[in-house]
Amino acid sequence: MQLSNKNPATRLNEAVDRVRRQESRAVKTAGDKTLIGSRYAWLRNPENMSDKQRADFDQLMTCELQTGTAWSLKNMFRAFWVLTSRDAAEYFFQYWSDAVDRSELKPIIKVKI
Repeated sequence: MQLSNKNPATRLNEAVDRVRRQESRAVKTAGDKTLIGSRYAWLRNPENMSDKQRADFDQLMTCELQTGTAWSLKNMFRAFWVLTSRDAAEYFFQYWSDAVDRSELKPIIKVKI
């Protein structure tokens, strides 16, 4: 196994984008254009979104997309950085890791490993 020298947030953003690209190709063949033009919406932090961007993003999140699940897991991991004890960090990481496994999203699972 080779460890990445990229920071976890960067790796998670890249994984979310891989999920989005895979899903976009899959739904586009069925004529669904939901994900077209949405790349940067998934990469922004919610607190950096304008009101219009947030409204558009909230609309995307109602579509039950795999990309939405990937984004939620990425966003959930942000809580890891504010934990102050090793025990809390280990508990959180196990909880997050289990959620990642249940998602079955290979690009996100690869980040965990």
